[in-house]
Formats: sequence, structure tokens, C-alpha cells
Amino acid sequence: MRRLFAALFLPLGVAACSPPERTDSDGPDRIALIVIDTLRADALPFHGADPEAAPFLAALAERSLVFERAWAASTWTAPSTASLFTSRYPNQHGVELGLRARHGDAGLETVGIRPLPDSMETIPVFLRSRGYATFGASANVNVGPRLGFDRGFDRFELLRYKQGFGADALVSRVLEWKDALLEAPSFLYLHLMDPHPPYERHPRWMPADAPLPERSLADRAAYASEVRFSDEALRRLFEELELMDALVFVTSDHGQEFEEHGGLGHGFQVYSELTHVPLLLHLPGSDSPTGRVPRDVSNLDILPTLRFLLGEAPAPGEVGVSLLPPSREGASREFFFMRTDPDGEQRADKRAVLKDGFKLITTEPGERVELYDLGEDPGERVDLAAQEPARVRELRAALAAQARDVDPALHGAADAYLPSEEEARLLEELGYVEGRE
Repeated sequence: MRRLFAALFLPLGVAACSPPERTDSDGPDRIALIVIDTLRADALPFHGADPEAAPFLAALAERSLVFERAWAASTWTAPSTASLFTSRYPNQHGVELGLRARHGDAGLETVGIRPLPDSMETIPVFLRSRGYATFGASANVNVGPRLGFDRGFDRFELLRYKQGFGADALVSRVLEWKDALLEAPSFLYLHLMDPHPPYERHPRWMPADAPLPERSLADRAAYASEVRFSDEALRRLFEELELMDALVFVTSDHGQEFEEHGGLGHGFQVYSELTHVPLLLHLPGSDSPTGRVPRDVSNLDILPTLRFLLGEAPAPGEVGVSLLPPSREGASREFFFMRTDPDGEQRADKRAVLKDGFKLITTEPGERVELYDLGEDPGERVDLAAQEPARVRELRAALAAQARDVDPALHGAADAYLPSEEEARLLEELGYVEGRE
């Protein structure tokens, strides 16, 4: 029987001179990783939203570690989820662009895509190699077989969002695997899509007088109802699969902008409303650590955490670090954010780095540079680039150093992808159309 010893972890707030030695290399019996697409952190009660915004996740947070400042690597699903799976940044795994539709004068045109490299170990590949039966279900076409996300799963299903597979139906499909998932050891990856446009207005969880905005992406009430709908589906999943007895991560691939910086959705930006994501870690056992962890972390830290729990050393090339033990004090870390957008033959890049509370954003083409003090200005309103030239130089040097730590082979010829008419309609409905938003 696999066991997870609470003795591995010190109470929150107690500094350790060195990480404790593991006494059990078997790891947890069952593991689940739940990604709720497009879920910004402040849409949840434990990040400032109303308690009824997501009551189940609020209750789960009371029994979990809540990482207050968790970051995603990108603001587009494919690169961000690939980073979560590999503990590498988009320019290190090569999945900088996802599936998308492009229309030309003669109709649909071919676009270039790069799947996850076979050479990189992903979370499901790692866990299957350690004896776990692996199951995955995704409602996002950008987290599916065409980009290699099914690799490592014993069973993987890609289901069409808004075509009968919202959160409730996706959970129902997963529950068809219940007997296998309750057999230890097992791993479940679930990618819910509901807070992603196009929004559905769930009357049960919306104010009766909620106005209908002119632009659908501005429908914050509908977005909130989608979050609440997802929360209810997760309540059912946890009850049916007894996930309170499992190791569970809950996070998101990116957030959503509601005009904080003049835009809607999750387009060509890397501001915090898009990169600050929830991250919960629920550990089984009544005496496992809980509480809030205030340090900066990344959802790239999930794979290293799993390695730690299974008694594995960190893997070469992975940039994340283990989230455990929760009281671990480390040296200053750098966090990078990347968004690449094509516009015909033109490529545009945003690159950002966060270190010691300061965030630098660069934009190419155009050579625009922005600097923000997130401690004093979490909404990124006051650009300090002109007042802090030394810090700008320091952070630009960090971006340049990170860019050098890249395998050029990952940026060679891309695979050709021509969506069918049906795929193109789905991609356009989700906003995956080539061109900057």
C-alpha cells in the first residue's frame, strides 16, 4: 500500500535548514491534476472573490496548500499547458503556437504547428513509467493528440467543448472510468473549458438582472457563472472518485482580461490578469499541511513536486522546483512569461521576466519595454522603465540569458496543419484564429 507521510513536511512558517529526507519513495496512491481553462486567480474566493463564487473550491482550499502567487508561463493554452506538462518554458519545448484557423483568398490555409517533442518527459509519461495507470480527458482542442498531449496516457479522450461536453458532461465521461481510477496507483488529468469563451449564461448562478453587454467577451457575469458551474462539477467529481483521499493539484493555464489594460479575452498580452493563476495542492491525510503559501511559484513546479514525492531527483533541463515542503525557503527565482502571435508572415513576441517583485515586459517588433513593481502596483498601471534603467538592464539580461538556454532544433521547420471545415468552425468559435487579437 502506497503511503504519504505527513512527517515529510514541516508546519507552515517554520524554516528548515535543509529539505527533510524522504522515508517513503512509493508516493501517493492516486494523483489528479485538474486544469480549469481561462481561470484567473481573483475569480475564486481564496483570492478575493465572493465566497459563493466557487464554494466547493473554497472548501477544498481550506484543506489544501494555497499558493498565493502562482504564475503561468504563457497566455495561450497550448504553450502554457505544454510548459505545465514539461516544466520548461515555451521557447524550451517549442510549442509556442497552438492549433488555429487562417483564412486566405482561396479559403482555409495551412499553418505551422510544433507538437510536444517526443524526447521530453511529460507528467503522464513520468507517472506511467513509475507504475501509474494514466487517464486524461480534455475539452480543449489545443490539449489533444495533434499537439502530442495524449502521449503517456493509457486512455485519453478529447471531447468537443460546447458540443455536449461542458464540465458536467466531461465529468460524467471521466466517471465511466471510475473502477479503474479507484484502483491504485492511478493518475487523472482533467482539462475543463467552461470559463473559456464563448460563455454560457447559467441562470442558476447569475443575478436575475445581470445586463447583457454589447460584446460577449465583456460578459463578466456569464464568466462568473461558468466558474460556478465548473465548481459544482468538481464537487461531484471529488465525491464520486473520493479525491479527498488523493493527491490533487488544481490550477489554470492562464487567466482572462476584462479591460484592465484595454482588452478583452486573452490575446497578445502578458499582464497579471492573464498570468496569475490559482494553484492548490491537496495532500491526503488528516495531518497533512494546509494553509497559504505567500512566495512566488509556478505551475511549472508541478512535475518537480511529483518527482520529489516519488523520491526522484530533479531532471536535467526542467526549470521548476518542488512545491514541497511548503515552508522551504529558497534563493530569489526568476519567472518568465511568453506569448508569440503570428500575423500572416509577421511574428510578434512578448517576453517578460519577474524577479524580486519587479516585472519587465518587452514587445517585438517595436522594442517596447515596460517595468512594474508588483509589490506596490499589482495591477501594472505605473510603468517605471524610465525611472529604473539599472533594473531594466538587469532584467533584460535575464531575458537574454534565458533565450540562450534553448535548443535551436526546436525552432526548425514546423508541421503543416490544415484544419477541416468542422475543425475551423470550432477553432473560430473558441477564438483560435491566426492574427493578433
